[in-house]
Amino acid sequence: MTEYLIEGIAVDEQGRCAHYNAPVDVVCYRFPDSNTYYPCHLCYEEINHKSPSEKYPLHSEVPAVLCGVCQTEIPINVYVNVTQCPNCTHPFNPGCKNHFHYYFEI
Repeated sequence: MTEYLIEGIAVDEQGRCAHYNAPVDVVCYRFPDSNTYYPCHLCYEEINHKSPSEKYPLHSEVPAVLCGVCQTEIPINVYVNVTQCPNCTHPFNPGCKNHFHYYFEI
C-alpha cells in the first residue's frame, strides 16, 4: 500500500483534522499546485497562508481525492458520485458535498 503525505492541523492516522474529526471525516483533497493531500480547505489555508488559487474541474478524471482509511486515490468524477470509499467501503461525510466549491471548479 502506498502511503501518501497528508498535511493538516492535528491530523490523525486516517486523515481527520482539528476542523473535521467525525468518524466519517476521512476524505483528503489534493490541489493542482501541490502533491500533498489536505484534510480540508482550512488546513490548506493555515499551512500555506492562502486560499487555494487553483481547483480541478468537478468532473475531472484526476485522482485528487484520498480515502484516509485505505489510502486509495479516487478520481474526482468518481468521488462526487459516491457516499463511501469505492475500495474499502468506509462511509464518507455526506456534508462534504456542501463544500465542493472549496475543492473543485463548479
